[in-house]
Order: sequence, then structure tokens, then C-alpha cells
Amino acid sequence: MSDLVIDASVVASWFVPGQATPSATAFLRDCPRHNLWAPHIFPTEIRNLLLGAERRGRTTPAATLVALRALDILDISVTPLGAPDDWDAVLELARNEGLTTYDALYLNLAIAGGLGLATRDAELIEAGYRRNIAVFDLRT
Repeated sequence: MSDLVIDASVVASWFVPGQATPSATAFLRDCPRHNLWAPHIFPTEIRNLLLGAERRGRTTPAATLVALRALDILDISVTPLGAPDDWDAVLELARNEGLTTYDALYLNLAIAGGLGLATRDAELIEAGYRRNIAVFDLRT
């Protein structure tokens, strides 16, 4: 069993119509073989992503509820908000890697925990490779 950080782009591929990729679908089937992790912003980011899909007419409130219950079953471990020193480290990582601070939270968690990183985000994938993180590129 491996420990992996999962970001919102992966969840979008599972639950927002038109976002699926074969690799992300295969990853979903394999999720029980991984311990999944995410930073403290993950629950809010997922809800915002699903709400945005509702507002664009791509999904419904009922589908959002189904998605949230399915995510509960995956038992993704959400890490708590870090200490102020951690915030500064995330800011510096974002600067150095050209990421948003949100994406840098995911990368920082992978680095700090020695975890792999599953994402469909191109910039995050490249930053993960530069930081010698095991990257699961789920774009295709």
C-alpha cells in the first residue's frame, strides 16, 4: 500500500462530466490500495469545485451529494492547518515552483511526508518531478 497526496483535479475527473481521463478512472479503481492524503483546504476546494460545476450546469446538487458521499468512502486523510512556519514554507515553495499557494500546499505535503502525488495539474506535475516526488500523472 502506498501513501499518496491527491488533489482536486483528480476529484474533478471523477465527478464532473467531461473531465474524466482513462488514467484517473483506473486510479479510482485502485484507490483502496492506497492511503490517500490531502491538505486542510481539500474539503473546501472540493465543495467549491462541485458547486462551480453545478452553477455551470454540468452537474446537479444531487450529484454533488453523491460525489461527497463517495469521497467519504475513500477515507482521504485531511491534514490539519499547519503552524505559521509551515505557511511561510508553502509561500516559498509556491514562489520557487511557480505554483499557486493552494497547489503548493499539496506539493509541500508530499515533500514533508515523503508521499507520492496524484494530479492532473500540469504545473504541479512538473514541480513534483523537479522535487523528486513520485508523481501519478492522471492527465491522459
